[in-house]
Amino acid sequence: MPVADADLSSITCVGDRAVMCGSRQHKCLGRDAERSSEVHEMAPLRLFLADDHEIVRYGLRSLLETRVGWTIVGEAADGKAAIEGVLASDPDVTLMDIGMPVVDGLQATRQILASGSRTKILMLSIHDSKEVLGQVVDSGACGFVLKSDAARDLIAAVEAIDANGTFFTPKTAEIILDRQLDRMQEQRDRSALSKKGHVRH
Repeated sequence: MPVADADLSSITCVGDRAVMCGSRQHKCLGRDAERSSEVHEMAPLRLFLADDHEIVRYGLRSLLETRVGWTIVGEAADGKAAIEGVLASDPDVTLMDIGMPVVDGLQATRQILASGSRTKILMLSIHDSKEVLGQVVDSGACGFVLKSDAARDLIAAVEAIDANGTFFTPKTAEIILDRQLDRMQEQRDRSALSKKGHVRH
């Protein structure tokens, strides 16, 4: 079930952090997530890296390979190569930069998921505007991490989505909630119009 379609009743708050539950557990950024990444041993995990900057891929690879059992099975420098590489290597988790040449990361994500791939995609970007976050949610990605926060949040994010959860910032959770409220209002409006139509007849 897409994150944006989650039942509103499954949204709870823990302190000042919003948590999306339901078919997926939602983790927001926080110190608890950092602690959990230090405590838990991870099972073998196959990862794919897609970013057009080699130095960024090197940094991500260095960070991820500190985890026992985590293996980088492929890399790509543009969205087209990412699509081909992910479909060929079938990784458990794909880290996808949004701003890539040829095909951007959002479109690459849509195409990969539309193909039936079971990889879980974590989006990366230097921007976290509402417009960008809304596009990430719509793409079907399981999570989002700002590149500037990768050293702090990347391991926890990968752990979360590998465990069939999601990992978004509180700002993204707010966007999801706003969209769900808008949809509920639209449904109420349509229902009210339908009832008025029946009354007239």
